[in-house]
Amino acid sequence: MTKEGIEEIIRRYSNLERYVKDGETVANFYIGNRKQTVMITEAVRTVYRVVDEIYEREDKWMRIMIDGLKKGMTDRMLIRKLPWEKNAYYDRKHRFIEKIYNCCIFWKLVTYDEILNEGIGI
Repeated sequence: MTKEGIEEIIRRYSNLERYVKDGETVANFYIGNRKQTVMITEAVRTVYRVVDEIYEREDKWMRIMIDGLKKGMTDRMLIRKLPWEKNAYYDRKHRFIEKIYNCCIFWKLVTYDEILNEGIGI
């Protein structure tokens, strides 16, 4: 599980939610006119659990951001909705993704090689 993988799960959260709750192993949905197929692994289910746990511990504004991400809102829509500047929004979103990633490390979903190959992000 990489940060990019986590970001993709968060980006497709609203599309995958029904499949995760129903306990299915494959999600098929359309984005525009393209069919997307995503395997629902234990890692995906763990990310959903972690997001729910983080949600319970955050403040009001972070909960609004997480709710928006869960509903599939774009970054632009969320920036307009929240009382943060653009840079502050992206900083908080980055910290949210980082927190999920750290939890995935704790649950041993990230290999040592994935940690070493993770980019600096400059």
